[in-house]
Amino acid sequence: MALSKAIMAGLKKLSMGGFSPLDLLHGRTLPEKLTELVLSGVPVGPPQMIAGLKHMAAALRALDGSRVRVVVFGGGTGVSTIIGGDSRSAGWMAEPFIGLKAVFPRTQAIVCVTDDGGSTGELQKDLPLIGLGDLRHVLLSSIQEARLRTLYQLDAVQARQTAAGLFTLFNYRYQQSPAALDDLLAADGLELDKLPAAMTQGIMALLARLFTDPRLTPTMARPHCLGNLLLTSAIYRYHKTGSGVPSPDAVRGGIRCLAGLFGAPPDAVLPCTTTPAKLKMIYSNGVQVSGEYKSSLARRGYPVDRVCIDFAVNPPQVLPEVLDAIGRADIIIFAPGSLYTSIVPVMQVPGLAQAVRDNQ
Repeated sequence: MALSKAIMAGLKKLSMGGFSPLDLLHGRTLPEKLTELVLSGVPVGPPQMIAGLKHMAAALRALDGSRVRVVVFGGGTGVSTIIGGDSRSAGWMAEPFIGLKAVFPRTQAIVCVTDDGGSTGELQKDLPLIGLGDLRHVLLSSIQEARLRTLYQLDAVQARQTAAGLFTLFNYRYQQSPAALDDLLAADGLELDKLPAAMTQGIMALLARLFTDPRLTPTMARPHCLGNLLLTSAIYRYHKTGSGVPSPDAVRGGIRCLAGLFGAPPDAVLPCTTTPAKLKMIYSNGVQVSGEYKSSLARRGYPVDRVCIDFAVNPPQVLPEVLDAIGRADIIIFAPGSLYTSIVPVMQVPGLAQAVRDNQ
């Protein structure tokens, strides 16, 4: 008898109110349901019930996203994967023009700069630079087919070949330090012949600076990712004031230089700050680990208590383009990845968290 009452109560509840086809979607809120509809497709159901969902999915896919402004926060892998695919994976060359940038070409990345491992860490031994590795990673993912084709008068096949050539160039790592530019160019695997002549000319000028600018020549004695060196060379092209920390204008100019050369929008990639910064992770047992690379290897057995950022210059510098991008954004995304080493450091840059709060 009790079971019968429970069944009757359940049937009464199910019969109360109207049932919407949107209830077939698993999202909790309307935006979540519509997102699921586009990403996962129309669910299985009676034809008369799902017909409206089919029309809705088609209408959503037909929306023009060219004027929508999107800002993505995070580190290299998470941001690049969302925007245009993981540009350090060989599989990226097969589909270099997909991702968020294909739907929203005005997407901008605000990237964490506390990376201090690998080639980036080696660069920081010689130069007072922000972490460039994540910026380089996201910059390559941000190249857009339409811009590339217009800039160099390419067809679709040539644009893909160019993207493949850029992948090889950006991710190339030399094992033996080249003594001169000719030695570097003679290395197997650079494949500069896949690139448009005008692009190659710009790349050659940046590579030559590595061997002629006395501030940069010490870097060639260490193992490096060539993409980091190209970005370094571009920054120091605009850094005219000696050997100190590159000015915000120099950092902005260098990133824009590469973006324009490679077919990404000028401000598609922005550093969260132009001031060199170091990550500090403090665990609940009081142990402190300094540096993003060391923190990624730490196995303390205790939860993280605090994440702190030390800046080389106080207060840290933030490009006006960063605050402008946040203020004008229609969509703000926190990329997947490490909360402690990618998102929290960005939000600790003075002014950025408040700029997000102020965006309504």
